[in-house]
Formats: sequence, structure tokens, C-alpha cells
Amino acid sequence: MKKYLIGTYTRMGGPGVALIEADRDSASLLSSAWDMDNPTWVSKHEPSGLYIAAGYLKGGKDGDGGVAAYRLENDRLIHLKTLPVQGNCPCYITFSADGRTMFTANYLSGTVSVIRLDEGIPEKVVQVVRHAGSGPNEKRQEGAHCHQTVFRPGTAQLFVNDLGCDRIFVYDWDAENERLLTRDAIALPAGAGPRHLAFLSENVFFVTGELDNRVRRYEFDPAARVWRFREDRSTLPEGFADVSNTAAVRIRDNTLYVSNRGHDSVCAIGLKDGAFCGASRFIPSLGHGPRDFAFTEEGLLFANQGDGIATEEKPLLPLPGAVCICPV
Repeated sequence: MKKYLIGTYTRMGGPGVALIEADRDSASLLSSAWDMDNPTWVSKHEPSGLYIAAGYLKGGKDGDGGVAAYRLENDRLIHLKTLPVQGNCPCYITFSADGRTMFTANYLSGTVSVIRLDEGIPEKVVQVVRHAGSGPNEKRQEGAHCHQTVFRPGTAQLFVNDLGCDRIFVYDWDAENERLLTRDAIALPAGAGPRHLAFLSENVFFVTGELDNRVRRYEFDPAARVWRFREDRSTLPEGFADVSNTAAVRIRDNTLYVSNRGHDSVCAIGLKDGAFCGASRFIPSLGHGPRDFAFTEEGLLFANQGDGIATEEKPLLPLPGAVCICPV
């Protein structure tokens, strides 16, 4: 059996950051830590072996976002430190290549927090970058909503998806001065609502539109030095008309996977030479609202926000508000 850290919404009855053990047939809760409310994202800091969760400060004012660092010891999460991120609703974490800096996408404040680390422990917020803009969806795009921070492979370029602005903002990371410098912005169709992207290579990425349920392929044109849209595809079966929103996107073995909350599935699309290939497959998540998923030797492990942990074969573990999976 393998172990995973699961971020859960405490407002839905979740235990905070949960450590579980799971295989294709069963799963169990080993321990949990509730040092912050609604931990939405958990990432491993590889150089130190520590784990960092993003959510809300426990007992803080509404909107006080923070990150908490943990050491995993004998199947217990040892809380080391919590740091405010000076942003509202941090929902994604990524690290610089040297492991000295962390970046959080803060959804409700439309900001990116740049945080200095001390051997994996959050030390200080050194910069806050604020986006401005809106989109045609009045309920979801009334302002900027940063949803993901991810580095372009092999570069110091940080890509930030902004669901509210229908933009992917690109920054150059100046490590010496601990500053993000504005480089470019990639415009998506109005109302797409870019949530997460995954790089296939340095020059190809796929991005999900949470609001229009489409996944788009972009390629870098080295001659013009611009990113160009190449193709897109619906993440839903033809004829499906109920409400659904995409969430996570990942790539493995020349297949692109996108989770659908509403259709409650993962859409699997084959890739050949970096482009879509063949018909889409739809893998039921066996639960409501698959917010995240992880690859296992047997297939997929789902974090269903409404029900908990499941595989492709069966539900495994009721876990309220499960929204993130971080393999240990």
C-alpha cells in the first residue's frame, strides 16, 4: 500500500491534512493535522522532505490565507510553522528550482505570494504580485482569480493561470533579487476560465478551462517568440448538458487526463507527437466532484470533494471535502 496526504475542507467536516494509506482494494486514515482551516493544496518540498499545505489561518479573520509546514514522522504530521501569505485563499503551491522560494496562487485576492524558505520552512513573504481584470462570467469572473503557479520546464519562467481574467500571466523569476518580473500574458477565449495547465515539454502545454469545460493545446513559436493556440477539445461527452467544471489536469504515458466535477469523471485523451489523438475516454470517479487525482500502478486514485477517496473499481474511504492528493 502507498501513502498519500489529502487536503480536505474542514468547513465540510474534513480532518484538515489527512495521511492515508491506499491500494486498489482498500484505504485507511492513519492520522491528520488541523493546524489551518480548509487546506486546499499540499506539496512536498523535495530538498528538505517537508510538506507544505496552503489554506486559511486557523482562528484568523475571514480571508487570512496561510501556509503550514510539516514533517512526517512515524505516520504522524509534526507541525513546524504557519506563515500568513498576505493573500486570500491560497490554492496552489510551487517551488523554485533551487528550493529556496515558494510561490502561492491566491484565488480570491487575485495575487501571487513569493515566500522565502529556510530549509523548506516558510520564512518571509518577500513579494506580492497583484492581478487586475475580469471576464464575462459575472458570478465567477468579477475580478482576478489566480489558480495555479507552475514553472515552464528548464526555465525560470513562472506561469500563473488567472481564471477571472482569462489570462495566463508569464513572469521571469529573478532569484538574486527575489522578484517576479512581468514578461508576457497569454489570452484565452473570453469566459474560458483557465484553472490548471500541464507542460508536455518546454514548448507545449495543455490548459483546462474550468468554466467552458475545454482543454487547449498551446505551442511556443521560437521564430516569433510567442505562444500559439493549436487545438482544443471538450472534456465532456457529446450531449452532456448538466453543470460541470474541470479541475485537475495531468499527463502520463502519452495520455492527457482532466477531471470533471459534475460529470464526475476523468476525461482521458491520447497524445501523439504532442497533439490530440483518437477519441476521448471517460473514467467514472465513483464519487461526487473529483477535485484531484493521482496515478497509481493500477490506475487512478480520486479525491472526490463530495464523497472521499476512490479508485476506478470502487469507493475506498469516506473523507469529507477531499480536494487534493499529494503522494508521500
